[in-house]
Amino acid sequence: IVGETEFCEGGTATLVAPTGFAAYEWSNGETDFGIQVSESGSFRVKVINELGCNSEWSDEILVKVNSLPTKPIIAVVGNELSSSSDIGNQWFFNQNEINRATDQTYIIEQTGNYSVQVVSPEGCVSEMSEEVSVTLTSVDGIQYRVQLYPNPTTGIVQINGLPQNKAINMGGYNL
Repeated sequence: IVGETEFCEGGTATLVAPTGFAAYEWSNGETDFGIQVSESGSFRVKVINELGCNSEWSDEILVKVNSLPTKPIIAVVGNELSSSSDIGNQWFFNQNEINRATDQTYIIEQTGNYSVQVVSPEGCVSEMSEEVSVTLTSVDGIQYRVQLYPNPTTGIVQINGLPQNKAINMGGYNL
């Protein structure tokens, strides 16, 4: 017997007996030269020659159907997306795969639609998550990258990266 013995849920495998015989009898009752299998199980075949002589049952072939991963759900926290699956993630931006974005979390880099799909260790692929639409905004259309040091401090701090000649309200907390 030859054929694929492991596949993902929703797929099928074709098991094929040796050629050149008058008839075939499979352990599941089928009588064709090859059979389509869609469920896990063990399968054997007998062949019958043109004189009507039966062979012994073949060795068992075990077929395994692997489950599909659960459709992931995306949570949004600040500028980070998080998949409900801890392994096998592949992130998408506007329905295009994001290169090397395979962690459970993804940092949002631009406005658009994000989704995630999960691939199991066996190579089975989940349904695509629902898309999450993200719009990045900033105060007055300006974003700053600032440095604050020293940290920890005993009082005076240095702040770099803010625009000059512009009033900015700031607050601080002593934790």
